[in-house]
Amino acid sequence: MICSYCKSDIVYLKESEGKTGVYCQNCDRWLKWVDGEEKTKILNEINKRKREIRIDGADYDIVREKLRTYKKKYEALSEELRFFKQRSAKQNTSDLEASAMYEKALKLKELTAKIAAYDEVLLTLRLK
Repeated sequence: MICSYCKSDIVYLKESEGKTGVYCQNCDRWLKWVDGEEKTKILNEINKRKREIRIDGADYDIVREKLRTYKKKYEALSEELRFFKQRSAKQNTSDLEASAMYEKALKLKELTAKIAAYDEVLLTLRLK
């Protein structure tokens, strides 16, 4: 299915007023209403496209899982660094502790870059 306005062939389904509509992912315009059989066919095509997309050698579902994992690690490292900053404000820290926190800060920066890159790719491909 191709959007008559922007010529994109990337679509998504949306429920509205008890009906299922096909919408253009690029310009968000309504294209048509579909019934159960056609809805299944379009869903299969959407899922097939997602499986065909490869990012960093992984398919769409694996990329989404990696992104969730990166975000969890980011939150954990952020919490550790907040705790370290609070503790170091109250007492002196050893060089070993400071070095460990520096390594965690570098890892946090790396995760930030990975998350931003994945988000950008998914947004560009209109999968997010």
